[in-house]
Amino acid sequence: MNTQIDTTSDVQSNEKTAADAALEWAGQYVDVSKHSIVSDSPWATTFRIHGQKSDTWLKVLPTCLAHSPELLVLLGQRFEQSVPRVIASDTDRGLLLMHSCDGRDLRKDATEQERIRMLQTYARIQAASCADEELLQAAPFLPIDSMTDALLEFLAPSVSRTETSGHTVNADFYLSASVCATYHELLEKRAPQLQSWISQAHGLTPTLNHGDLRTANASKSGKGDISLYDWDEAVVAPAGISLHALFSGCSTLVQLQLPEINLIDAESLRQPRREFSAYCEALESAGYAQASDLGKGLASAAVAGMIHYIISFGRFPKESKSYIETVEKNLTRRLSDLLDVADLLCVATPTDIVALADDYEAHKRGWRAERLLVQHLYLQADDVPALQALAQLQLRRNRPSHAIKSFEACTNIDINDAMAHQGLGTLHAQLGCYKLALRHLHRAQSHTPSSALEQQIKRVYDLERMLREADMEGKVPTVWFSDAERESRTIAPETLALCATLFRKYGVLILKSVFEPSLLSQCHQVFSERYQAYLTDQRHKDALRIGDKRFQITIDITKPFNDPALYGNGLTLPLMKDILGEACILGCFTSAMSLPGSKDQRLHKDHKALFHDDPQSVSEPSFAVTMMVPLVDLNERVGTTRVKKGSHTRTSDRSKGMPWQTPFVSVGDCYLMDYRLSHHGQANQSDKPRPILSLVYQRPWFRDYINFHNQPSLRLSSDEYEQVPAALKSLLSWTNEPGSRD
Repeated sequence: MNTQIDTTSDVQSNEKTAADAALEWAGQYVDVSKHSIVSDSPWATTFRIHGQKSDTWLKVLPTCLAHSPELLVLLGQRFEQSVPRVIASDTDRGLLLMHSCDGRDLRKDATEQERIRMLQTYARIQAASCADEELLQAAPFLPIDSMTDALLEFLAPSVSRTETSGHTVNADFYLSASVCATYHELLEKRAPQLQSWISQAHGLTPTLNHGDLRTANASKSGKGDISLYDWDEAVVAPAGISLHALFSGCSTLVQLQLPEINLIDAESLRQPRREFSAYCEALESAGYAQASDLGKGLASAAVAGMIHYIISFGRFPKESKSYIETVEKNLTRRLSDLLDVADLLCVATPTDIVALADDYEAHKRGWRAERLLVQHLYLQADDVPALQALAQLQLRRNRPSHAIKSFEACTNIDINDAMAHQGLGTLHAQLGCYKLALRHLHRAQSHTPSSALEQQIKRVYDLERMLREADMEGKVPTVWFSDAERESRTIAPETLALCATLFRKYGVLILKSVFEPSLLSQCHQVFSERYQAYLTDQRHKDALRIGDKRFQITIDITKPFNDPALYGNGLTLPLMKDILGEACILGCFTSAMSLPGSKDQRLHKDHKALFHDDPQSVSEPSFAVTMMVPLVDLNERVGTTRVKKGSHTRTSDRSKGMPWQTPFVSVGDCYLMDYRLSHHGQANQSDKPRPILSLVYQRPWFRDYINFHNQPSLRLSSDEYEQVPAALKSLLSWTNEPGSRD
């Protein structure tokens, strides 16, 4: 079997007794005083017995391979130059003692010429074996008529596997139930193409096939002769069954028979083509078959052999974590390659390619769906439904440049393709090219009018207006969400793109009607009750004074503040991740509170540029963003936070002469500020406090050591953390400040 197993023996005492018995048996023929265990796997325990002149090998085989000694005796007799000779064997006990092969093992780094010599040697053995009845009767026959049925049965759930010793198991012994189910469903839909391909191997004469044809199971003598060993799992079947092991799967071999399909890089096919051709020529020279009849037959048999290899792991269960993990990797690689083969066959034959692509996407294999459609279109470039499906898929996979090319290909075929024009309009809107977006959307509307298109056109006009107004000197960049976005609490891609563009340029952004006023009303009420002691102009040990009658208070994240609609809002969190990366965290949750009669703050930045002594630091991306959520309406009397848009890319000195903007917002709105933005809090001329929640999102490696000398940046108890939805826990899991306020 093609697995990398730990060769350190972990056998129990009863297994060691069996090993001692095997060595005692071998001692009848050779001196076993010096020996070592080379491998201890479910399919064989192998000892190397060190002799004065040469080594010998002792193998202890499981019951299911007990027939192998008889076969290997015959092979050693028939092909003594190419197969190790057997010194002694005991079929009943599965014991085998063999001479060592002369020369060096080829291993994985074998040269192309060595691999070709290996295949030529193998071809001569196979050609001679196909007429040797005694040899063929010593190995099991592998039927290939129902290989895909057997594979699906292997991938199906096990009825029971409380007992594994001596019994076969299903794939879920090694793979999770969900992974097995996914592969079962995907391969079940593609089984007809696979089985049809396999059936082409019937034209080849059954012969002996190595069970694990790899360079690791071959050696080269000083004269250049190749020896093949480890024939324990050999089977009788059409030639080609074992090729998958040497070629790391079958997709390469199948690709060689379907040259019109450009699924695999042509450069990477050159060496496999030379090796495969050498194998075919050697079989022909040895009289097995004509080379012209071998290509597809061998590649078809290879697929059957790979399925047999996958299923064979069911015969060798072992309750070992490292072993199971190793087999899991092997199975996953081969099952993935089998899907590659199925894709090649589906592209090469009349198939509902769009349905198969949809099936991949439904199973979260979007990249496979896209590749399948691309390769189909390589052969049938004018298949409009496939082009449309590809463009829509690329749109869903957030691959705008690829989707644009696909939609444009649709319009090249049909200039009035309304779906393609709508797709292009959607994509150009996401890229901020509003005039081009409107041109395509109007064209789609003229051919296939709909209210949805009408709403989309209106939205693009709104986005264009917001972009234009953001650049006006006295305006704070502001984005309004559509009715659909507010109802679904989900930001649309084109809105997200505009928000990210505006924030990166200006460092400040107002978002309108983000939060439910009822939630903020609860927050205001609880804040006023819980933090009553902080509503006077006194110093507090756990609150930072940030100006005249102005304090920063760390909020206890309990209800109603522990609400995902507040810190994980679907209209704001995607923007934070766009600006700060998917792994961003909530670095602090505080309130910036101004008491009645407070004066204007001085102009300041919450944090300098990270590399403020470097003149290029102004161009660094955002590392922290403050989301200000007012609990009262911010107007001229209550005051707000005045800002200088664009100052996040300038030093404090250089931003002094920039004009001010004043963001007056209502409860339910919020405004975002880059941590480097120049700003100041206005005076509170009202008779009530001005509480504003301040949530700072930041890159996971950043910590604010400037503003939190006297207090933690977060207050979150273990119990409250458990109430956070699983999808949002990563925002808060970093904190080492659990515990509620005393």
